[in-house]
Amino acid sequence: MTIRTLFAASATAALLLTTSGCGGDADQQKAIDSLAAKTDAAESGGNPNQLLGEGFGACYAEKLVKGAGIDQLVADGVLDRDHRALVGFADLPTLSEKSATAHADAEYACIDWPAVTSYLQDSGSVGADDGAVQDYVDCMQAIDPDVWRASSRAQVQGKDTSAAVTSFNDASQKCQATLTS
Repeated sequence: MTIRTLFAASATAALLLTTSGCGGDADQQKAIDSLAAKTDAAESGGNPNQLLGEGFGACYAEKLVKGAGIDQLVADGVLDRDHRALVGFADLPTLSEKSATAHADAEYACIDWPAVTSYLQDSGSVGADDGAVQDYVDCMQAIDPDVWRASSRAQVQGKDTSAAVTSFNDASQKCQATLTS
């Protein structure tokens, strides 16, 4: 094999690797964009990012896709074969442990607590003064992240009666009480 042939073979291999890497990146970005749009539309009845913050949908989608991977999300029915979002997690009968974990991690990591506080204070939707809203948000933030993620993971796997869900519900009900006291 001549040097010229070796160079041509190396260049072809490099081009194929680069092209397939871009295709993978393009597929990943398509999945992220589609999931972000679906997440934003689902939040607050179609009003994008109203409650959880301006960047929640994009943050959530990116962390979900990177955490679970597009192949797993396709296998779970979250994405179609063209990497477009199909349904929300609540509509799925079951979800793999990998996707459920990625969902829980993404959801927890992407909540913009100052945006939550502002929304609840400005919208008047909870009927509480600003101090009570701040107490509520502080209380929610103080819930053990492991409990929060375990509950979220269990819920998307249809395990609504699990100990994790019960622990989270008990903690969040205590927080809810700060709004009515």
